[in-house]
Amino acid sequence: MMNFEQLSYDICRRYVIDQRSHIPSETLEKILGWIRSRDIARLSTISEHIPDAYASRDSARVARQVAAFFKKNAAFSNPDVCKTAAESAFFKAETLCRITNKRLDYFWFRKHRIKSMQLRQDIERAEYHVSDVLGEFSDFFSGLPERIRFTSGATSTRSRRQSLPYLKVRIKDLPASPCAQPYLKALSAFWGFKRISFQDVYHNRVETVPKNWKTDRTIACEPEGNLCLQLALDSYIKERLRTIGVNLSDQFKNQALAAEGSINDELVTLDLSMASDTVSFNTVSWLLPHPWFRFANSIRTAFGRGFGKRFRYEKFSSMGNGCTFTIESLIFAALCKASGARTWAVYGDDLIVNKEALPRLLELLKFFGFRVNQDKSFTSGPFRESCGADWFLGSDITPFYLRCESNLKTEICHIVNGLGAISYPEGLLEELIGDIFVSERLPFVPWNESSISGVWLCHSTVYDQRLIRNHHQVPQFKAFVPKIKKRKVADSRTLFLWYLDANRRKDAHEDLASNIFFKDYITLLEDCSEMNSIIRSSVPIFAHKYTRKWVGWRIPARLSPDHLFWLSDYLIRRKADAIG
Repeated sequence: MMNFEQLSYDICRRYVIDQRSHIPSETLEKILGWIRSRDIARLSTISEHIPDAYASRDSARVARQVAAFFKKNAAFSNPDVCKTAAESAFFKAETLCRITNKRLDYFWFRKHRIKSMQLRQDIERAEYHVSDVLGEFSDFFSGLPERIRFTSGATSTRSRRQSLPYLKVRIKDLPASPCAQPYLKALSAFWGFKRISFQDVYHNRVETVPKNWKTDRTIACEPEGNLCLQLALDSYIKERLRTIGVNLSDQFKNQALAAEGSINDELVTLDLSMASDTVSFNTVSWLLPHPWFRFANSIRTAFGRGFGKRFRYEKFSSMGNGCTFTIESLIFAALCKASGARTWAVYGDDLIVNKEALPRLLELLKFFGFRVNQDKSFTSGPFRESCGADWFLGSDITPFYLRCESNLKTEICHIVNGLGAISYPEGLLEELIGDIFVSERLPFVPWNESSISGVWLCHSTVYDQRLIRNHHQVPQFKAFVPKIKKRKVADSRTLFLWYLDANRRKDAHEDLASNIFFKDYITLLEDCSEMNSIIRSSVPIFAHKYTRKWVGWRIPARLSPDHLFWLSDYLIRRKADAIG
């Protein structure tokens, strides 16, 4: 079994020594001293303790990489300390939201007391942009039945293991908050079923998940009935955001603009502190049009339970709510546009705007209770960071994050492949990579998209190592792949129809005439209660295990990364020596 804590320090020490020609000797001695004293606090925030950490490309690259060895490393986490830190941050955010709610209450009725005329105009523009993106509420509401879906996420009444979609819709009494139940009843009536029974749930369940070595992050598990409505709203807002250039399924735009900003110094990258937890109730109430706010407010849970307490939320919704991320992105996109930015991009709380719009954007963010994270925001100089990509004068210096979560061979393969990209030929880190490779008896695989499949070789050597076989003219290689179980289940929407009630309502056609969704829609889904009409598919269920099996290999369209050519030769020699 590996001691990942000791391994992390050893990796960092060897990496820094290999990079000694790129950093001042004084900085080198500082870092090595922190490694000897096991000072993880300084090592994980090294750029704050070394002057001119971003003075050159190499110094920035080394500083970011050293921090990445420890920042998200689970080997240094203390579960009790991390949970306590998450609890403290959670209630701190609630306090900030309470202050923001009171301030916005005051200014809502006294808008003339907002001192800056420019700020008043920008707030009105933000309201307009939110309304313009969302469009007419009736367009969303009329298509709501088609957007209902269940996911495999944990909920307020079910753990992750019990949360496959087909298990959720089997529930006899659907858990939902009282405010969300009328919409679920209307959906049931629209589909032609009897009224469903509910389990009244007034709060969600707050839990913590790992964030970095010193703290967890809080999430909240929502009731099943609320969550499917939240996901429906989420899918609609995502579609509408694409019309203004915000694609929440792709981070490329933010990363590309961050690279551009590192070259011309005209774009700034902003990251907000506790952004999701500081979207206050009154911020959403102020910016969203009334029909939209009324619906979003009805499907949220106003209370939470966690850390041994029950409380009323000051924020609008917590992480875990199905539409928190999209509402947050919508608000930040509207604020960026309202600030007059010529070039801008939004992905959650990662914001990019041109420098001229920055003062107005900061004023808007401050008014609505948001705080800029100074450590992760870059407004000048040659360095920019956004959506996990680091750039220095257009060069990608994104570090490899060492997480060290388990002793699985797949995890160790990922570490070896990641370290190979930052090592030097005949360096100390290369030697350590070889030691790990030999001691753990890791398998070779041709270079592919999966870093857990095995230890990569450049594609020019894979046939020499006999890693490839042609099966029915298709190149294949043996790799680690997730071990999953395939289970034939029905589509979550049709299952929802089936399990609402086994019997169709006799007066379904009469009820549809007055249904709040489609007053003019009379046609029912034919045979929706027949089991043979339910759409079935194979759903993979991850078993948290891995197995080696033959998988197809597509010869890469681009060459293998440069480091694989010399690293492949070195590891092949190490393997031959070990066998010999």
